[in-house]
Amino acid sequence: MRDLTKLIAAAANHGENVGIYAERLLDDPLPWTRMRSLYRLLGLVRRYGPGPVEAACSTSLDLDVVSVTKIAAMLERACETTKPVLPAIAGSPTGRFTRDPGEFALAAAPPSSPSSPAA
Repeated sequence: MRDLTKLIAAAANHGENVGIYAERLLDDPLPWTRMRSLYRLLGLVRRYGPGPVEAACSTSLDLDVVSVTKIAAMLERACETTKPVLPAIAGSPTGRFTRDPGEFALAAAPPSSPSSPAA
């Protein structure tokens, strides 16, 4: 089973997202170097069933992560259907050490009174 189109078709038989994931996995200048990863993905389908692997591949494709090791970890922890909590964007005002902008305001200078000349 070294034909890439047959491998992709075998993966696509288990679900649309599994097939897309297989195509993304083999999208390499040297695709035969990634065939073991695809065999591992098909092994995960045999072990956990097509439903959970389809869900894990869908989540992985949404996050643009192409790693069969991550798929396996998701399946082992049974978290393939939960949406991950994404980190907050940089510079967000809810940071841990965020200061009030008023702390950086310059203090107003006291009004200057005309000084009387000492005679």
